[in-house]
Amino acid sequence: MDPRGNVAGYIFLTRELAPEVLGYGGHIPMAVRTDPAGQIQSIQLLPNNETPAYVRRLDIIVQKLVGQRPGDELPPASKVDAIAGATVSSQAVALTIRKSLAVFAGKVLAAPATSIAPASRVAWHKLLFPILVFLLVLAAILSARRELHWFAMAAGFVYFGIMTAGMLSIVQVANLGLLNIPDFAANPSWWLTIVFAFLSALVIGRAHCAAACPFALVQEALHILLRRRLPAPGVTPALDRRARYLKYFFLLTLLAATFILGNTSAANIEPFVTLFCG
Repeated sequence: MDPRGNVAGYIFLTRELAPEVLGYGGHIPMAVRTDPAGQIQSIQLLPNNETPAYVRRLDIIVQKLVGQRPGDELPPASKVDAIAGATVSSQAVALTIRKSLAVFAGKVLAAPATSIAPASRVAWHKLLFPILVFLLVLAAILSARRELHWFAMAAGFVYFGIMTAGMLSIVQVANLGLLNIPDFAANPSWWLTIVFAFLSALVIGRAHCAAACPFALVQEALHILLRRRLPAPGVTPALDRRARYLKYFFLLTLLAATFILGNTSAANIEPFVTLFCG
């Protein structure tokens, strides 16, 4: 209330009004402040299960949505993606704001009901591009041709690293265990990546890590560069074999911490996402 006793504005939480809209790690809760007419004055992201590197980018799209009124159209998907860079999460934030604002306006401001539904059609490029990358990776692994392997790594680097920042990470695995799973229509690339990574690991080995992961190209390039400039470390083959088990220990420890805490905060320590999104 203002000094005259009039309503100065409202504050609502999106989790209560639009809980069905999901990002990578489930609902992305926000606190929204509006003026008496329902126009958004500020938006505050609340703790969530999204990757921190993505959340920093989501702050950009959140600020772009300040000023939204009930019934306003969302920015085009291509514009939102270009602003935030985290396709699924940015679209989830924008849709959450619009849907929760519409529900709020209907219940509090007695505004006409607005029917808002996320797009149910799968964007063709979100299916075609990752499939092409995975087919290229399979061809490179099965043919054992070095030049094709570099081409596959470059394709994974460009698509999963630069274009979409949608690489497989511990956070995604943790969210899978927590059943925070994005809708297929919203993010078919996530589903394709998970399926390819696990099926290829069972059948032909670490195909995803060897070529599809954008960090593979970075590691190969660093190895070639540093091998020529620095002396080789004095690590015996036996020590190297034993040390490889440490990664599984760290993975299981992080996943256990995730399930105990009920969120993915413990898994947000890997360099992969930070390199491409930080």
